[in-house]
Amino acid sequence: AAPAPPKQAVRIPKLPEEAPGLCALKAYMMWEKSGKPDRSREDEDHEYKKGIAELNRELQAGKTVQQLEAELKGGDSAPGQVSSWSPSPQPKGAHSQAQGEHVQRSGYDIKSWVSEAEEFVGNEHADQAVVDKILTAENDWDMWTLMHRCNLCRELMDQVVGMEHSQRIATLRVMYCWMRYSATRALTWQRSYNTQPRQLTGAQDGLSQCLASAHHKAKSAEERWYIRGMLGCSGRGGNGQAIRDDILHIMHRHNIKEQHGTWMEQWHQKLHNNTTPDDVVICEAYLAFLRSNGDNGAFWQQIHNGGIDRERLAGFARPITTEPQDYPHCRGGLIKDFEDYLNVLKSVHAGTDLGVAVDAAGGSIPGDARGAVDSARRNRGHPPSALQAAVEARTKLHHASVGHRELLYLDLALEDVVRTAAEQLVPLVNDCQGASDLFLPLLENLCLSAPANAELCQCLMDWRKLPGEWWTNKQGALRAVAVVDRVRRALGSLSDTLTGNLQHAAESLGTSLKEVDDWKVNLFSEEVVRGSAAFSVSLLCTRMDPALRQVAEMGAWQIISPGRSPVTGNVVVVPDLRDVQLEVYPPDTVMISNNVGGDEECPEGVAVLITPNAPDVLSHVSVRARNCNVLFATCYDAATLEDWRQLENKLVTVELSSAGDVSYTMAAAPAEGVAAGPAAD
Repeated sequence: AAPAPPKQAVRIPKLPEEAPGLCALKAYMMWEKSGKPDRSREDEDHEYKKGIAELNRELQAGKTVQQLEAELKGGDSAPGQVSSWSPSPQPKGAHSQAQGEHVQRSGYDIKSWVSEAEEFVGNEHADQAVVDKILTAENDWDMWTLMHRCNLCRELMDQVVGMEHSQRIATLRVMYCWMRYSATRALTWQRSYNTQPRQLTGAQDGLSQCLASAHHKAKSAEERWYIRGMLGCSGRGGNGQAIRDDILHIMHRHNIKEQHGTWMEQWHQKLHNNTTPDDVVICEAYLAFLRSNGDNGAFWQQIHNGGIDRERLAGFARPITTEPQDYPHCRGGLIKDFEDYLNVLKSVHAGTDLGVAVDAAGGSIPGDARGAVDSARRNRGHPPSALQAAVEARTKLHHASVGHRELLYLDLALEDVVRTAAEQLVPLVNDCQGASDLFLPLLENLCLSAPANAELCQCLMDWRKLPGEWWTNKQGALRAVAVVDRVRRALGSLSDTLTGNLQHAAESLGTSLKEVDDWKVNLFSEEVVRGSAAFSVSLLCTRMDPALRQVAEMGAWQIISPGRSPVTGNVVVVPDLRDVQLEVYPPDTVMISNNVGGDEECPEGVAVLITPNAPDVLSHVSVRARNCNVLFATCYDAATLEDWRQLENKLVTVELSSAGDVSYTMAAAPAEGVAAGPAAD
């Protein structure tokens, strides 16, 4: 008899794009039904494949994807439940399902997240003895490495925890700036000293344990924010000896000789004598080189993406000066071995890598967070599912992570997953519906991260109260506008608070550190803000604003910085702010710029800046406008903007109304000698 056709021959209906989230949820529910047994990574992958097979069988039996989605996401809440977000319009009713998911995630208590801004009266100074030790070590010690920096930081932290509250916070600000300067390569990672990998990891382990203990003892959200940030700036410590041993094992396994002057031997010598986070980038670059069949361009592209260049490679104490070598006969084996070696390097240098953090946390992960953590890890290639799962996991870890080193690193890793996913998804938003599905998890993520979040948590509660499909009518859209405007103001306040708290510390320390460039000092707090969870929310507010205002039938103006009002000055019209950003204008100049990109400076003398563009509230020019008390506004109405352009070279008085409208009245003729345009030198 003829054999039966194999099962593989059966055509399976193709699942839509959101299927990865459904498969992950199906796998989780199957695991939950079996009693939540302990499982390995291989078990997780097997369950995921079983989930796919089960969904396929149900599709074959005649169920629709919508029916499967309703069954999986309806009814009682399943811990770790995730959902998918799509920037394109969804079928009618899809949003109500998404809202149901958000309601199901309402097991958390938003009010328990609230941390009020602290009253920090006066200009309390950091402990000078701590600052002096940092400056002496960084500027004067002949021998200095990451290991020494970790050891000194641990020593100083032991002193900081016993300080009076206000001085402790002031000193933590300085120490956070110090460790961030180190993490961003503003400070050296090696000077005239060779450190064995096991010595470095011992120092990292001691520091990370010390910081976790300090996080547990911290008495305020601001303290915990600085300490958590310091953890993210240093490795957690891992198997340092494996860094030293495994590179030799790989070379010997593939008969790669330790030949002086070759790329592999140069990197091998660096790894033995002073491994640093640069080695993670170098390993990723070599893997890109191997996977591209020996393309040097792929190697250097990855090197540059990681913030390294030829000069830095050649400047190592054990320099790397040659091009990487290709070994076609064993390329596949090398790829496998260096993938494993990359995990070893990340375990030491990249504590906030999700895979490293999950493996390190292991059984410490709370049971109700395990499903979401697994889904975030599995769906890193599918941003909508990864983002939702990562936020879900963070809500479960919020209280459990306090003072727990492994869970703190895991929370940092999940926050990074959200940031990466948001960078891919926000630019795709083109309507209110897509923005709505993304706004909630990003706002939740920000509330979990911000050091002072009371206003943001209130905004989150207000957003959750919006009616279903609010974007289909004016009243619903007006309520959404009110929340978004409140979020925008809260973001500006958060930015100003972080800048006020950090920039002085960054400048007082940075200007005294010989190795730190001035531009890194000047942009320190701004880069902290732009690298935080606030930035993706700010970008989304800007992205959704035109569509939101259209549905709500709003006016022509969006205020980015209220500045001071009224202002009387001459009107100047320029094509592009970038072309005049370094010019000096007469005081109280009113500038109409046809293009503002967001990364420009506010020209000196400009008191009012009006543009048709909508830079986000955390962009460089927006931050500078608030800092310089400049009225900065976007005009969406072309006719209104043209009316303002016709005022060129005229003197006007500009006012900002309580309703958020910008208006002008003609003023008296300019005094003799006052002219529009840049001031004369």
